[in-house]
Amino acid sequence: MDRMTRREWLRACAAAVAASAGAVRAACEPWPRAGDGRLLLVFLDDHARPQGPRLEELRQRLAAHGLGDDRLRFEVLALSATDPVAVRCAVAAAGAARPLACCVASAPLARATLAHTGDVPVVFTVHEDPVAAGLVDALGTRRANATGFTFATPLAPELKSFELIAEAFPRTRRVLVLADDAWSRQAPRAAQLQRVRAALELEVLVAARTRDPAAELARAAAAGPVAAYLPAGDLMLRGAPELLALLQRQRIPHLCGDERALRQGAMLAYAPRRLAHWDAVASMLRALAAGTPAREIPVQWPAEHLLSVSLAAWHRMGLVPAPRLLRRAHTVV
Repeated sequence: MDRMTRREWLRACAAAVAASAGAVRAACEPWPRAGDGRLLLVFLDDHARPQGPRLEELRQRLAAHGLGDDRLRFEVLALSATDPVAVRCAVAAAGAARPLACCVASAPLARATLAHTGDVPVVFTVHEDPVAAGLVDALGTRRANATGFTFATPLAPELKSFELIAEAFPRTRRVLVLADDAWSRQAPRAAQLQRVRAALELEVLVAARTRDPAAELARAAAAGPVAAYLPAGDLMLRGAPELLALLQRQRIPHLCGDERALRQGAMLAYAPRRLAHWDAVASMLRALAAGTPAREIPVQWPAEHLLSVSLAAWHRMGLVPAPRLLRRAHTVV
């Protein structure tokens, strides 16, 4: 790469500072009041974990809970959790408009938001354990005026995923977990995987370099047949098509923790019911609108997981699912 001259470097620095200052100014602008009696809901969207079109699903669930456009003004502000000045300004500006709540679907941005909200309610949806992630001090009544939904479940659903892998792919005794860092960092994870190894006699490997899944798969497969487990998380949201295409090319059987992956070529999914998190968030916002403080609304996690099977994906791999597995499935595509 060509070296930059000092003048070019200074010009680039000035442009970056100007862009950052522009983002801060946008975040600090006062929120206009609707003036029509509607409640205000502010959704803070982390640039690193964009929700984008998925927010339409939240709007639909809000309407189903009686918080449609006639009652609720839905505003989205995109900013970065790594920009504390913009976060502080955005939360202060939103708080001055007295919103029903600030919603966020990123643990880093939720932490940054909670540091500046005061008593403005915060409703989060994350994949981490919210206590271990420092979002709240308890899942029951808590100090921070916050609540939300977490995909981090007790051991049972995680153990069930490995049970399904062992049943669906009986020749496979080694499983490579392709997950984002948040999944691996959860405090009880090591103990959970130890129980999986003891109960199912599966050797469980956790990918150390998820940015190079091909290398991780090659290393895991060198010692014999291997299956892959892809938990729900940022890695799946950002890179599902590429990951699944890689697994199909290498004919590695797999199970995903997000049922949307079936539409992108996954063989199996064991995941919470579709829209379970947005439905929980909409229910919490309805409780807030009725006057319940966020700190008194219990944090929720998936109450039900569903098994889905894609026959086309199995056939592409040259495999046929066992009849017993199909009988257990909630959905066969």
